[in-house]
Amino acid sequence: MSSHNSTQKWLLSVPALAGASEAVHWFIDGLDASQPAGLAVLVWLGWLLFQAYEKVRFIPRVRAQRGLTLWAHVNWVLSFLVLYPSYYLLAPLAGARWFGWIEPEFSLAWGPWLLLAGALVGPFAWLVGYLLEAPARLLEFTLACPPDRQPLKLLFISDLHLGNLLPESRLDWVLSVCQERKPDALLIGGDLVDHDSVQLAAHQAWFRDLVALLPVYAVLGNHDIVAGRQQIQGYLEAWGVTVLRDQVAQLPGGWTLVGALDIDFEQDCAQSLLGLPKEAGAILLSHNPDLLKQLPVDSLAKVALCLSGHTHGGQIRLPWIGPILHPADRRFVPGLTQLEGLPPALVSQGLGYTLIPMRWDCPAEAIWLEWT
Repeated sequence: MSSHNSTQKWLLSVPALAGASEAVHWFIDGLDASQPAGLAVLVWLGWLLFQAYEKVRFIPRVRAQRGLTLWAHVNWVLSFLVLYPSYYLLAPLAGARWFGWIEPEFSLAWGPWLLLAGALVGPFAWLVGYLLEAPARLLEFTLACPPDRQPLKLLFISDLHLGNLLPESRLDWVLSVCQERKPDALLIGGDLVDHDSVQLAAHQAWFRDLVALLPVYAVLGNHDIVAGRQQIQGYLEAWGVTVLRDQVAQLPGGWTLVGALDIDFEQDCAQSLLGLPKEAGAILLSHNPDLLKQLPVDSLAKVALCLSGHTHGGQIRLPWIGPILHPADRRFVPGLTQLEGLPPALVSQGLGYTLIPMRWDCPAEAIWLEWT
């Protein structure tokens, strides 16, 4: 298990246990379950227990690579918006009681109101954040073209998460960029859907419009694997998108593109690099930038640039705290970065949303790459 996943579990589990413990203490101290406040706390506790059960039940479903149901997806989103803020507010109250800084009567008098405030602040913050979200941006990079290659123009997008309130205007914007700038190819860095392959089928026309304009290459991300790898790959290929599953493609001007598998659910994700010459200077398309840390030295030497997504740039970046979630090595910051001993990685903040359909201080983006 990666360290970032372990940290996230602690950050979620400890406040949840502390908050639940404090709520149970209210009933011990005299909270009446037949009154509205007591009934609301009982419902909250029941939901918290159900959410814990869902997480346990979800593990084998992920391993079986089965898609999330709509109910499970809605439950996760509501949990992040309602449950999580409430027990994060209750956890300090539980700590204060534990250390004897407050009396039980104080907790009983103010705790249910604090729980209610936490349950309301999440949806309110989401609504404000969603309505005030900055428009998507086009991030541009101009790179030196090697002497043995021809100039190349690429548009790179990632993490659409179709099915999780991605505005249709954002897809129209990507299409307009392709129409106006005429890149040599469009690269998609995975997580095309959020939880259900049906959401991909609903956007068939958009993909067909893209393919009519230019070559489109894609790799699959962890959400795509869970939602149904075969269905998603079948849809894309039927519409003319080239899905690279540890495969090599040739781009115009002598450029080589390698599309990797997803490291969360698959193994030997970039074996196709082994068959390339040492001077390949390939563009590696990998959903998760952490793949670079797993590649052997011989394979790394053949990569000129890795294009990745997955992190969403944190999606929500708070003052003084930074990204609240970052499901990869945090040194892979958005934009162009290079860790010691690795080729440069260009990590996109993505177009869509995961879990909470909201971005804060982390605008959606497409990336324009031009080698001249």
